[in-house]
Amino acid sequence: MPLPDASNITNYGAPKRNYEIAPVDPETDLDAIEYNRLACDVAMSSRMVDRVEVTFTAGATPTVTSFEAVWKKTTTTVPSIVKTGTGTFTLTVPLSVQDELQGSHTVNLKSALGSATGPQARHVQAAATGNVITVYVFDMAGASVDATGETFVVRAR
Repeated sequence: MPLPDASNITNYGAPKRNYEIAPVDPETDLDAIEYNRLACDVAMSSRMVDRVEVTFTAGATPTVTSFEAVWKKTTTTVPSIVKTGTGTFTLTVPLSVQDELQGSHTVNLKSALGSATGPQARHVQAAATGNVITVYVFDMAGASVDATGETFVVRAR
């Protein structure tokens, strides 16, 4: 299955075997052993790659400034963000997305990491469940802070 779903080699038609003879021209013909390795690497990578990366500016009305995703990017797939408490922000990505082949996928995020991008020292924690990412921002003493005007990056898979 294409991302954002995790795959295994059977999703890519592997394992394959050569038909009676090895490839005639190694510059134009793909050997089954090589294809099987490629399918295996791609499938295993699909389990560890980030599904979405969101950059946002904190404030009373936080703003998503950019995002990248493994699904088809359109104006309808921009994550929404709200401030839900002091130093707490909730990002929501669409529950269902399309890949570049128009296949539909349910977003099921399992983990997230956050980081601060500015000169101010911040501790950022993030958690993801389903299509929701919760971001927590703290000062270095451990107190929740709004960090108004500061920029943060969150990656989730």
